[in-house]
Amino acid sequence: MADAPAGGPSGLGRVDLMLRCDCNISCPFCYQDLFEALQPRFDFGRERIDAALGEGQRHGYDELYISGGEPTMGESLPDIMATARDMGYRQIKIMTNGLRLASASYTDELVACGLTGVAFSLHGHEARVHELHTAREGSFDRLMRGLRHLVREHAGAVDVEVNTVVTRHNLGSLGELARFVAGEGVPELHLQHVVPSSPGAREMMPDPERMRAALRRVIETCPDGLHISMAFVPYCWLPGLERYIPRFDFTTPFLSNCPEMFDGWREALLEAKEVRSECEGCPDFNHCRGFWKTG
Repeated sequence: MADAPAGGPSGLGRVDLMLRCDCNISCPFCYQDLFEALQPRFDFGRERIDAALGEGQRHGYDELYISGGEPTMGESLPDIMATARDMGYRQIKIMTNGLRLASASYTDELVACGLTGVAFSLHGHEARVHELHTAREGSFDRLMRGLRHLVREHAGAVDVEVNTVVTRHNLGSLGELARFVAGEGVPELHLQHVVPSSPGAREMMPDPERMRAALRRVIETCPDGLHISMAFVPYCWLPGLERYIPRFDFTTPFLSNCPEMFDGWREALLEAKEVRSECEGCPDFNHCRGFWKTG
């Protein structure tokens, strides 16, 4: 994680834009469902977006991260990216389920407007596993069309990574996923423990001991050229391998057009955690805050 410029309001040294709450797939584990009913309370208007970009510019930030909901569902994304590029943002990244990027012309438009990074939400190495998580037939093939187009046609201009939520349904195939991702020319695989903030997520919670073993195994068998990181995993699960877990402090401030959503996201994460006796005195507590509730 890059340090923020001195005196800046973002602990990540970037601007985080949230463009919407809704999405065009229905992952049962997604904690965005917590916010969708509250969408009328959030201001996703262009005025607040431009204000956040302007504040980041004043603090010397050149990195922009765009998410949602699904940011590609609206028609304003290319213009927002072009505006950010013209303001001096040199790293412009989106997090997406990849459905719309199946259109090569749309993807090329985003690249022309300044896109430099894409984090694809891919939850399995084959359609059967991925679509068990997205609840949308054809979502695997559409994502892969967009991913392959970027890797083949925009190599060097756009960084591509894969984000995977680890559940009991894909836990046993993480090795296959790592080999699949590496074989597609993707250099970064980011694994995230499912967050038990909804009934659907709780039903997908993996067994902790099996997950510990699976994460260690995927690290030990990682293909050459693939970098793996793991989010929302207790540091004590992987003694000696803690470097694979990004150090995100739960008190980290965000510079965003919709800080209310980030506050709600943080609260949802903390409410799904429990502090146990082994957490007492842990030097990594602020970067972990305990274990996920299993009940």
